[in-house]
Amino acid sequence: MSRLLIKATALAALVLSLLETTNAIGSAENYTGSICKDFVNYQVWVPPNSTISSIEASLIQEGIVAQNLKSVPTVCLEPFMEFVCSTNFARAIPSSTPSGKGNLIPNCDSPVDGTTSYSPPNGISYQPDGSCNSVTNLAGSISLDGNRTTVICPLPFIPDTMQGPGGTTTNANVCSGGCCLPCPAQYSLYREGSLETGYMVSDITRIVSTVLSAILLLSYIFLPDKLAHPSMMVFCQIIGAFLFSVVGFFSIIERKDIQCLDEINPSTQQNNMKCAIQGAIQVFSATLFCAWNTAVVLNLHLHMVWNSSWFARNYVITHTLCWGLPITLTAISLGMGEIQWNTGSYCFIAQEKASAIFFYPMGVFLFPTFLIHIGTFFHIARVTIASRNESSANSRPAAMPDSTTTLALTTYRHVVAAIQIQWRAALMASLAITLVVYYWLFYFFQFRKMLPEHLRPNIQNHFVGCLLNGGTQNSCAVELEPYLPPFSLMISAEVLVSAAGIASFIIFFKPSLIGEWRECFDSFKYFLFQEGRREKNVDEEFVAMRMQERREKIEEEFAMRKL
Repeated sequence: MSRLLIKATALAALVLSLLETTNAIGSAENYTGSICKDFVNYQVWVPPNSTISSIEASLIQEGIVAQNLKSVPTVCLEPFMEFVCSTNFARAIPSSTPSGKGNLIPNCDSPVDGTTSYSPPNGISYQPDGSCNSVTNLAGSISLDGNRTTVICPLPFIPDTMQGPGGTTTNANVCSGGCCLPCPAQYSLYREGSLETGYMVSDITRIVSTVLSAILLLSYIFLPDKLAHPSMMVFCQIIGAFLFSVVGFFSIIERKDIQCLDEINPSTQQNNMKCAIQGAIQVFSATLFCAWNTAVVLNLHLHMVWNSSWFARNYVITHTLCWGLPITLTAISLGMGEIQWNTGSYCFIAQEKASAIFFYPMGVFLFPTFLIHIGTFFHIARVTIASRNESSANSRPAAMPDSTTTLALTTYRHVVAAIQIQWRAALMASLAITLVVYYWLFYFFQFRKMLPEHLRPNIQNHFVGCLLNGGTQNSCAVELEPYLPPFSLMISAEVLVSAAGIASFIIFFKPSLIGEWRECFDSFKYFLFQEGRREKNVDEEFVAMRMQERREKIEEEFAMRKL
């Protein structure tokens, strides 16, 4: 009996000690208050000898009441309430402790569900902000004594719809303090209507490029003698220009259908099928245009400088490389899920990945191609000067041409013949390289200013502050201007690359194509309706022109074979 009494006494002492321990460290309770109901939806830690009601009573005594808070600006009210609620109602998370009372202790050493943990130097994982408690506005507005206060955002900002996971902000890149820049966000950072107008000019340029490059493509497909080497390489390059331009039809009716998912969030390949299709076409066509432009430049260089016809003999390798690279980069972009809207009217590779997936691979062969093309023209100039000097020396009395002079003149004639045949391709290659390099340099050196890590602090420091001080979008855009890509460079880069089809048409469309199309239509009409041949007096001039062109072409081919 005495032993049983001793055990009972010891057990009672243990229970009392545990109760005292529980009292000493506080308790975890469901939040039942009102002041922080827009921020707290978890179990909170209540200190010893305190209750949720007593904590809120002390807050009210300190001035946290509706009539005082209503005078606080919206952008300041939410951060202030986050601070008040996170410091007075800490999140209670169980921790593994030997006492067995871990459910009563808030745990700062473990990540909260739904957050991303990281490891500091001591190897302990905790919440990203380094605290036990990180709260956000749960409803997009703040309740004060039961009266909901609507968030009022300075234009051009709009209230955050708070449709992110777990009631978080819709888009942390463009939202802060319950307010967001409407999609497309860039429109709000420049003067009102300026980017819309600039991108409309770019879209119209693409539509015109589409029509003109389509005329060229049809000419190469249906008219005779257009798909022989080296015209085949130009034809493939024009295909790239056409596909790059044809995406303009995606935004001809409503540009925002491509740019935006909703009022705040931009389009991605995951949430907008039109964005995925258009972005894939854009990546493929841009790479195709650059790849075939490189092939044209290298063919010109080998033909003029080294008198080599490597490309004419190795079309299988050329097509495999020039079509395989665009397909590969497009597949990588889609496979990684990186197609989304960044700028302009169209989707492309995500800004953070664009350099690694697209621009760096383009730069690997684009800049060497540029240098090779310059070297080709230097060779042409050197050969021309040398041949003129030799001709001048041999024009003196009693001068006899030697083997060196003969070689110089032969080389010069070869270069001249090559230029006569391929000058249009050379001009197009020069223009294409200039356009692509210009856009690459703009994107690499200027557009990185639009990266969220660079843009967010500048918006907060130079744009939002200006708006809160009574500024308008136009006046505050001036304050932000030094921290954004220059408007003129941005629009010129978009318009110039959109004009690739127009440039192709101007360079490769010859007046004789009109006559060839007329002859083609007449033949088709004769085939369908068995109509008589064209009247002689109408076609004499055209026939003479065609005969002269064919005669010149035969002479050029004969001269090339002779060389």
